[in-house]
Order: sequence, then structure tokens, then C-alpha cells
Amino acid sequence: MPYSTGPKGPKPGIDPRRLRFPLLRIQQQLHQLRYAWRRQPDKLRRILLEDPKREWLNYRRSWRYKRPRPRAAERRQLYDEWLFNEIKQRQDAIKQLQELAKQILKSLSEVEAAISQLEAQVGQGGGSMVARPQKDAASLRKEVETEANFPANSVPMRHLKWLEDTLERRRRKRYPRTIYKKPYNPRASSNGRRRSSSSSRSSS
Repeated sequence: MPYSTGPKGPKPGIDPRRLRFPLLRIQQQLHQLRYAWRRQPDKLRRILLEDPKREWLNYRRSWRYKRPRPRAAERRQLYDEWLFNEIKQRQDAIKQLQELAKQILKSLSEVEAAISQLEAQVGQGGGSMVARPQKDAASLRKEVETEANFPANSVPMRHLKWLEDTLERRRRKRYPRTIYKKPYNPRASSNGRRRSSSSSRSSS
């Protein structure tokens, strides 16, 4: 139904002033989704962006005033336990972030459907009013999809790979599949072989 905005006569479409409250509701929903993605999982992001080497040094500094101090075997065990717990904590954080991204994308698709429905009602009269929410929704979708993808070269995945490789290397060193044989050293006298009793007797 046409509406009149002044001396130029009637214009096609709906009066943009009637779209004020639907647009405000859509913008409020977008703001809530943006807040839920950027502010709520800050603790998870801090866990994923922490440098594991620095975290391990901070953990070791906590032993400084412990009495008795951990011995070498206990330190090795503590390091293995810390690596395992750190890997599990980071994997759980990635899983929680991906679950949150799924929920936000689902709600965002509903908001985008409401925006397209409003755009169909507006027609040519107030198309510019719908352009801003469309742009905000598209940028938020791109941001969520990019961050929740976790490519292999991202900082969280590089930290996680370093932790997993370190733990695997320590396990292989402690529990090798085959017995490790020392290489032959021509300068060594025995090279790991015990001298026979006959040779010892003859020398004596």
C-alpha cells in the first residue's frame, strides 16, 4: 500500500516508520548473538591461546618453596600428567567452542530468515533500512565459521600439536617397541661385552 512522505506524492511499499520496532528487535538479536560469541567464551579462548611452554614454566615455579622438592622421577611423572591434562583441557575447550558456534549459527539463520521476510514486505520503499542488519548478520556468520573451523596453522592447533607430539615422544622414549642397541664404538674397550674369564686369567 503506498504511503505519502511529503509534497512529492505517494511512494510504493510500506512506510519505513512502521519497520522501526521489527528492525530494533532484529538488531537486538544480532547484538545478543555477537555478545554470546565474542564475550562469553573468553575463558575458553584464553585456554587455547596460552603458550604451553610458558604455562609449564609457571607450573614449575610453584615447586620453588615446596619441601621436600619433587625428585627427578616424580618430576618426570608430573610433567607427563601435566601434558595429558593440558591436552584434554584444550580439546574440551575446542569442543565447547564448536558446540557454541553451532547454536549461534542456528539462531543466526532464523534471524536472517526474519530479515529476508522483512525485506520482502518492504519492497522498494525501505530497502536501505534492511541493508545494515543484512551486512551485520553476514559478517557475524563469516566470523563464527572462520574461528570455529580451527585450521591446522592456527595458534590453538599448533599449541595442541606441540603438546601431543611432546607426550608421544616421551612415551616412545620410556616405552620403546624394540630394545635400543648402542652403536659400535671402536674406541671403547668392551663395547658392552664382558671379557671372558680365560682372557682375564691369561692376562693375570
